[in-house]
Amino acid sequence: AMGRAISIDGVITPPEEAKVSVYDRGFLYGDGVFETLRTYRGVPFALDEHLERLDGSARAIGMTLPLSLPAIAHEIDAALRASANPESYVRLMVTRGQGPFGLDPSQATAPLRVLFVEPLPPPPAAIYRDGVAAVTERSERAADAAPGAKVVNYLASMLALQRARAVGAHEALLLDAEGHILEGTTSNVFLVIEGELLTPPNGAI
Repeated sequence: AMGRAISIDGVITPPEEAKVSVYDRGFLYGDGVFETLRTYRGVPFALDEHLERLDGSARAIGMTLPLSLPAIAHEIDAALRASANPESYVRLMVTRGQGPFGLDPSQATAPLRVLFVEPLPPPPAAIYRDGVAAVTERSERAADAAPGAKVVNYLASMLALQRARAVGAHEALLLDAEGHILEGTTSNVFLVIEGELLTPPNGAI
């Protein structure tokens, strides 16, 4: 049967029983990094590249991942098999772990990793046929403090999406100070011009 699978520090846990400590720094301070990916025919797309980027995000905030990248890949494979979905959405979060109150990251204990696997339904055909409305928004993002890192604090994107939905739009496109499009709130931006596929450069955060 299709379903969700949650893996916490490598232990697959029923979703309704999956819990983390209120002292975890991901909850207290948004102190963590993540990657999101999908499968095609059940196989994670660009897994090595996603894990390398996760490692880079962790280094950007001065955190060391608790496992090797091949070991994390093994945990992803185990969670995908447990979910038994034809296609899955995968989100891997790594927080700095638990610690006493206070911002000092040196007080944290071992990093915590939480892996979510969800069924991935295809988008409605109408979206492909008719397109969607989008608004643009200049936005300061938490990641600006650690350029290029995918951090778990998504407040700016969440508020941008909330404002987009309030005016009937499907998505908000985030702009830099010069008005260049960076990304959507939870999407990447690609454009085809005269047969060439373009996307904002890596330097655009």
